[in-house]
Amino acid sequence: MLKGRYLLKPVAYSIALCCLLSACNDTKVDKAIDEALAGLDGKTKVQIANVSASPLAFHMASFTASGKAPVIHEQKHRVALLNMNQPPLIIDVRRSYSDDRLVVQAFDHAAAKSSEYLQYKSSMETPLQVLAWSHQNQLKLAVLPWQSSRINGVFRLRIFAIQDATTIQHGSSRFVLKAGELTDWLSVQRCVNELVLNAVQLDICQATQGLSYIAVVDDKTLVSLIQQ
Repeated sequence: MLKGRYLLKPVAYSIALCCLLSACNDTKVDKAIDEALAGLDGKTKVQIANVSASPLAFHMASFTASGKAPVIHEQKHRVALLNMNQPPLIIDVRRSYSDDRLVVQAFDHAAAKSSEYLQYKSSMETPLQVLAWSHQNQLKLAVLPWQSSRINGVFRLRIFAIQDATTIQHGSSRFVLKAGELTDWLSVQRCVNELVLNAVQLDICQATQGLSYIAVVDDKTLVSLIQQ
């Protein structure tokens, strides 16, 4: 029962332990922790990227285990506006230490469409990445841990597919991805003639050796390289 956020502050841990010893249920433990950590604020660093075909408004807010999720479409929860192919934004989302849950949604106001409504559980200290893309005329959204994996002299990539049945060949390794799936980290020596996307050579020569990226691909080509 005692998970990450319960270990953030000794006072919260002590309260949780007292509740356990006095036979509190999970709801009472959550409420006790929330009350103990209320007012202890911090921030989560978030990278936001839009590889869809439309300008998007991104909304994000946090809440506690014992509380209700925010009404995410409200204007006060807007954290970013990004055009298609605009470079990613890096923002700080302010949270209380009691807020171990985030809700995220993207809105295409011109087309009156929105992405799915995502709830994501994470500690305040974990950097996150929010990625929006289009699939079968629907606006899609992913929330990922924002991780870097730099190695000198090589390109480090994770490949993110936005189309189903996307096949990646890297040496003797072969990956078949559905839309929204991500490979593990790959070490690539050459920016051409090493990665194959659906039988077509994938050119990543806009990348820089020694840095790490998410390479967003459709079924034919590289859509975007997002530095990590």
